[in-house]
Amino acid sequence: MNGERLNFYKTEYELRKFDADDTNFNERERSCISPSVRRLLSQEKKMRFVVLIFFTLFLACSIKTPEITLTGEKTALENQILGAYDQLTDNNLITTSVRTSSTPQENGQRRIVREAVQKQEIIKVQVDKLKRDKVVGENNKGYLEILDSDRYKKDASFRKMVDALVEQENHNRRIIYQRVLALNHSDRNSYDDAATIFAKMQHEKTAPGTMIQLMNGRWIEKTEEHE
Repeated sequence: MNGERLNFYKTEYELRKFDADDTNFNERERSCISPSVRRLLSQEKKMRFVVLIFFTLFLACSIKTPEITLTGEKTALENQILGAYDQLTDNNLITTSVRTSSTPQENGQRRIVREAVQKQEIIKVQVDKLKRDKVVGENNKGYLEILDSDRYKKDASFRKMVDALVEQENHNRRIIYQRVLALNHSDRNSYDDAATIFAKMQHEKTAPGTMIQLMNGRWIEKTEEHE
């Protein structure tokens, strides 16, 4: 039977169709396969492997990765948040929206925001002076932060005034920020991104000479180059 089976493979080309390591071959059959056939089988295995790797890489390169949507130099989230912030802090829009709100709850929320914006206007001159004097700065979360200054440390009445102004300004900002996030249906996962956007916005709004905190925590003085 073995002789008949070997006689069936008349040429090395036909033998190449079979794997020399096939368990169906016994030892005698393996020994009858010439070295040239073995080399051909080995080369064919390598070629199959190379083709498989090439095909896999081709498929991987063909898959298009999702892109982050940018509008100008800002992300879509940034534009949404800044747009909502501008609407909320525009006095004309606030007055109109309060008059046209459909529910008492919406009226109440808008009035709270309007009051926060109005309080910001009242203390703006004092806050700006503290920033110019480098008593406070804009941190990397969108809020005012008290800096290390001699007058703040030594003058108790001045320290009390600064503490009150910073607390009031940050409270007003928090009201507006929370309303912006609510309007954009933001979840907890987007809060960190929103804080970065609020910080960037405050850095852009503040005048040169103000101390601003970078995302890595380092404080620098804003210059005309940061405009």
